[in-house]
Amino acid sequence: MDPRCVDRTTKYQDMIAQIRENFSARTLDGRIQIDVSTHAEMDPIAAFFPMYCPEPRATFFRLPTLRPSMIWVLGEKSYLRLDEVREGIKICGHGIGGSGGDSQGKVKEAVIPKGSHLFPFENVAEAAEISSA
Repeated sequence: MDPRCVDRTTKYQDMIAQIRENFSARTLDGRIQIDVSTHAEMDPIAAFFPMYCPEPRATFFRLPTLRPSMIWVLGEKSYLRLDEVREGIKICGHGIGGSGGDSQGKVKEAVIPKGSHLFPFENVAEAAEISSA
């Protein structure tokens, strides 16, 4: 591997690439009040966080209905808790309209050793090889 291709993405760049601010959802008395004109996609359950990302929570609830085959490619050094990600993998495709999931061989997992959360940018060739297989 070319030494110039080591991870140069800071944790701050990673954070900004994935989340939105939510500094105004909490009122002065501590209640949650979402301004839907600026944060229409915010889930009220997660509104107490000062930063948020709407897609993961919405996607998680749709995993049981996933129909196509799927490979979950994970970075071994991701900051995400892989045991929690694997809970999503277990339910993938097992709902109404789903593919049958891992019991039908439709859902698989691959781990990129030493890969962080942004492995597609760090280990391009390895990520592509796994995905294309």
